[in-house]
This record gives sequence, structure tokens and C-alpha cells, in this order.
Amino acid sequence: MIISELSSALILHLFFRFEKKQPSRRKPRPPKYRELVSIALPVSAAAGLNNLLSFLNSALIPQRLSAAGLSRVAATEIFGVVFGMTMPLLSFPIAFIASLTSVMVPRLSSSKAKEDMPDMRRKAAKTIHATGLLAMPLMALMVPLAHPLGELLFSHTCAVSLILPLCIATLISYYEISLGALLNAIGKQKESAVYIIIGGIIQLFFTWCVGFPKFGMSAFAIGSIISGAVTAVLQFTCLCKTLSIRPRFSNWFFSPLLASILSALLTSIVLKISDSILLSGVIGLFSYCIALSALGTNPIRYIKTLIPKEESKA
Repeated sequence: MIISELSSALILHLFFRFEKKQPSRRKPRPPKYRELVSIALPVSAAAGLNNLLSFLNSALIPQRLSAAGLSRVAATEIFGVVFGMTMPLLSFPIAFIASLTSVMVPRLSSSKAKEDMPDMRRKAAKTIHATGLLAMPLMALMVPLAHPLGELLFSHTCAVSLILPLCIATLISYYEISLGALLNAIGKQKESAVYIIIGGIIQLFFTWCVGFPKFGMSAFAIGSIISGAVTAVLQFTCLCKTLSIRPRFSNWFFSPLLASILSALLTSIVLKISDSILLSGVIGLFSYCIALSALGTNPIRYIKTLIPKEESKA
């Protein structure tokens, strides 16, 4: 970890020095420290409180499982299966979502600085749409593939009974990431911070319910869906209201969702027949692209057009 972090820091330093030497056409304006603080403070506070709430959720689960009647060993084992294997496996696609937001957010901020509202609406809408195009099929494929992947990677089964709700919760969390980044890019850091804290408090309540024997870890999974949905809806409403965006629910959500469900069903069938994770995943993704194209969206071409060529050259 030390070597990887040092390597990352060195590469970033070299790129920064290279970019710094490039001649700039525009004279940079002096920094407005009050503006910087107004941006950084809400984001930092939200991140800190969110980390605190996440810590409380993680610390409470073994204790509440013990309160439900499980032994300390059994509670720790369940905690390890969910947070040490299942959640990291489901969180793998976050690399794609993080890359998407890291590319789109600076461009959205640039459009905001130019007060180009139509371009801001276009980029925000494309980011939301692309989030669904990337995240939905990957989460759909995880439903049938999580169990064999868990055995392959960890020599242990994942939380099979919780796979579906945790996949739904993880998918919603990807929307939270994209929508939160978009709100930060358009100057809505305070609102974004409040929404994140609200979601964390809701999750904390459901985590406490883990201690009731009839709920168990199902309470945590349901809480993840509800808290994430509340946060995402608040973020989405604020974004659409601020940018005057007219949501295209059919194109943004329903079409990729339907194609993803069909892909998951076909993946499950191929997995039962062939018992091959790779073949099932490839056929699942291929069927998703075909189904989505039949519904009117070419995912590869769409993602390529997220950034126009003339803009990327500029």
C-alpha cells in the first residue's frame, strides 16, 4: 500500500509539473478565499459526518446481532461475510462511476462558470443516463454471479439471501455518487451535505433494528435501500429544479432496467447450463447491449458521445 500510494503521488506530481509548464491562454484570476471556504467546508463536513455515521453503522451491527441472540463469533462471522466479501464484490463497478464523475464534473463546473445553462443541462442529463447504463447491468449480473464469484475469490459463499437487496442498495448508491458530484459541481454543496446526512441518520435507525430477531441483517439491507433512495430522490429533485431539467424516466431508467433484468435472467440460465462464470458474464453483457439497442439506445456509442470531440480537443 505504501509503494502504491508513493507511486500515485509521484505520477500525479509529474503530470502536474508537465501541465504547469504548458502556456496558458488566459490569465488566472486571483483566488477568492471566501468562495473556496464556502465550497470546501460543506463538502468536508458532509464527508466527516458521513464517515462518522458509517463507523457507527459498522460498529453497531455486531452488537445488535448479539442482542438478537447470536453469539459473538456468529455475529462477527456474519459481519465479515457482508462487509468483508459481499459489499466489496458489489462495489467493484464503482471504478466506472468514479471515472465518469471525475470526467464530467470539471466540465460541468466550466459550463457553470460560463453560465451556459443548456450545456449544463445536457451534461447533467447525460451523466445520470450514463450512470444507469453502466451500473444497472453490472448490478443485475451480480445477482446470479455473486455466489460463484464469492466461492472463487474468497472460498466462501457470500450473503446469498441478501444479494438482491444489497445489489439494489448498491445501485442506488452509485446514483448518489453521481448526483452528489453533480450538485457539488453546480454550487449546491450545502444541499448535498444535508441530503447525505439525512440518509445516514435513516440508515442508523434501520441498523438499530438489526437487533430484533425477526429482522436481523435484512433490516440493514432494507435500510440501505430506503436511506439511499431518500438521498437520491432529494438530490435528483434539487438537481432538476436548479437546472430546470425535464426527467426522461423511460430513457434514463426504465429502458436500461428492463434490458438489465433480461440480461440477468439469461446469465442465470447460461450459468446453470455451462457452470462458467466468464461465459455467463460475457453473454449477459452482450445480451444487455442487444436488448438496449432494441429499446433505442446504443450504450457504446452513447458513452462515446458524452464528451463531444471538439470539446475534448479544447
